[in-house]
Order: sequence, then C-alpha cells, then structure tokens
Amino acid sequence: MGTQLIEAGLPVGGCGAEWNLTQPERVRAIQSAYVAAGGDLLLTNTFGGCPLALARHGLAGQAYKINLAAARIARDCIGSEGYVLGDIGPFGGFLTPLGNTSRQQLEDAAAIQVSGLLDGGADAILVETMTALDELASVVQAARRCRPDVPVIGSLTFDRLVDGGFRTMTGVDVEHAVDFMVQLDIDILGCNCGTGLHIGDYVNLVEQYRRHTDRPIM
Repeated sequence: MGTQLIEAGLPVGGCGAEWNLTQPERVRAIQSAYVAAGGDLLLTNTFGGCPLALARHGLAGQAYKINLAAARIARDCIGSEGYVLGDIGPFGGFLTPLGNTSRQQLEDAAAIQVSGLLDGGADAILVETMTALDELASVVQAARRCRPDVPVIGSLTFDRLVDGGFRTMTGVDVEHAVDFMVQLDIDILGCNCGTGLHIGDYVNLVEQYRRHTDRPIM
C-alpha cells in the first residue's frame, strides 16, 4: 500500500492514512486495481493509523474517522463476497522501559483504531511488521477488547543473522516468537517485510514456524 500511495503522489514522509479522508478517490483507485487483478482480500490503508502514529501529523483526534473511512473504502471495492483486513502497523516508538509509552496507553490507542476498522466493515485485524512482542500483545489485546471473537493475524519482521538464523530487531528468535503468538491465541501467524530478505528466506522462516505450530501461516 505504501508503494502504491507514493506512486499515486503521496510525498515521502506524508501521512498516507490521511488520504482516506482527503483523497478517498485515490485510495479507492488503488483498492479497485487490486480487485481487478483478482484479489479476494484487501488490506485497509491504515498501516500508520494508530492515534499515536497519527499524532506526529497532528491527526490523533481523527484516528477513528480515518480508520472507519479506510475500511468502508475497502469494503465498497471488494464487495460482500470478498474480505477486508484491518491493517495495523507499528506505532513508531518503544514501550516502557525502552520508550515513554506504556502498554495501557498503546492498548487504548489501538482500541480506537480497531473500533474504526471494525465499524467500517473489516472482517479481521492484521497486526503486522512488528518487532517487539509487548507491542504485538498490546494491539492484540485491544482487538479482543473491541470484539472478543474477531480473527487476528499477527506478523513479525525478522532480519537475517550472519550465521543464517533470524531475529527481530528487538532480538526475538523464531521459536520464541511463535510460542508467544500461540499463547496469545493469534489465529494466523505471519512474517513480513524483513530488511534484505528474499523469498528463500521466507520459505525458511515458514518452515521454522511450522515446526512449532500447526496454525495457519501467512
């Protein structure tokens, strides 16, 4: 989505999520292109839609409206036969004690985002590009707080080590990550967007995931 927004004219460093309100026709064109290409499932344009992330653009107070609009656009484009994933990316900071944001503050902020996505018609919540397990847990708890039965996908970002192994930026290895996500009762476990990783690395990651879980893998 980020690449598509930039190609559609979003300035580097601009707030892509704001376009759901200010440039909805451009977001709709992107989503419609995915449908025309054969997609059965759309991700909402809300990777940076957490109020804590939107605050950097002075838009924290618009978080619910932004996420509601994004989900409605995706739902309108995919129709009733397709699926909409409410997309939630990192909030852009660290939780205490590394940063200044508490888990409760993040959970409360994420709940606003989740509420907008679900009210707009999202079928499930995708918590993606996560590197810290405490952040992932806070967002998942926010999703379940809003709707206990909502399907949740959790996806972590790994980097390749010199010895060929994988860890997230915060040092989490694959086994620990999978066990943690299973304990959180995440429905689908994923990995995405690692720096410098190629498709063979993702085959390796998925094989490692499969050794520790029989849940669906993204």
